Amino acid sequence: KKMSKTPHQSELGTGQAGFHYISLSDSPDEVREKIKGAATTPEGITNLSEIYRLLGNKEPQIQEGQYAEFKKDLAEVVVAFLQPFQERRVKLAADMGEVENILKKSEEQARVIANQTLAEVRAKMGL
Repeated sequence: KKMSKTPHQSELGTGQAGFHYISLSDSPDEVREKIKGAATTPEGITNLSEIYRLLGNKEPQIQEGQYAEFKKDLAEVVVAFLQPFQERRVKLAADMGEVENILKKSEEQARVIANQTLAEVRAKMGL
């Protein structure tokens, strides 16, 4: 019986629990470490390949048994993809006034859309 190298959630320490996702606040080194530790099961490689395709806009070059090199390439694709979002996040964190303005505008836009939808529903229901 082949056993998985990926520990069950109950076996993970608190420091390892975050290895199942990549956060916008993760540093490039944290992203690299998380991808390095990703499962290389057939399903895991399929998932990693899909991430590569979506974020890198190209097909990954994976050679059987050369998963470490593929993961390094994938990590750089993810780091590059996240960089503009992370830079924007840092700028917003430093300017809470701008965050408040964005939230206020978004609330107003959502309210307009919700009112339009509600009016359509009422009209269709004959209310």
